[in-house]
Amino acid sequence: MPFRMSTALDALPMPKDFQNDLDVTPMPDAKRWRVNRGFTYVANDGQEIHVPTGFITDFASIPDLVPVGAILMLCGALLLWWHPWAWLITAAWIVEVVGFILVWLSDRLRPWGIYGKAAVIHDWIYRTQLYVRGYADRILREAMLCLQTPRWQIYLIYFFVWLLGWWAYTHEPEDPLCGLPKEI
Repeated sequence: MPFRMSTALDALPMPKDFQNDLDVTPMPDAKRWRVNRGFTYVANDGQEIHVPTGFITDFASIPDLVPVGAILMLCGALLLWWHPWAWLITAAWIVEVVGFILVWLSDRLRPWGIYGKAAVIHDWIYRTQLYVRGYADRILREAMLCLQTPRWQIYLIYFFVWLLGWWAYTHEPEDPLCGLPKEI
């Protein structure tokens, strides 16, 4: 039997599932989307999380990394061309590689990827703060696993949510009603 390193994701039981499909319409700003029909996710612990009709989401809050990567690649190329010193050449290559990685990731991590439903559930929990942040992040990871998101994307998205999600969770949303009509 070959050696296999176990991971934290291997320890998770398979989530129950999303109860229905996600139906959204783009907003005029082309950055946010309105949920046309509510949908429900049932977590491993049996908790049902329902996103209502009318909720406005930006899916996964993943910035466009192409401009940053392109600038880093240009800076690295200029350093390689301009400075003959060996230590700067090493630094320039590091800048080049980081720039290339950012451009590569930008092509593979989009706000509406295979993990889109999980991102909407996560947005709903963060905006309403119905649960603590740790639970919201665990649900995101669990739902991405349910959607058969590639492991490297799960690890990368979860890492950045863990690292930077505190800001989104602790700040007031622009729209405290989360885009829902006032009667809800």
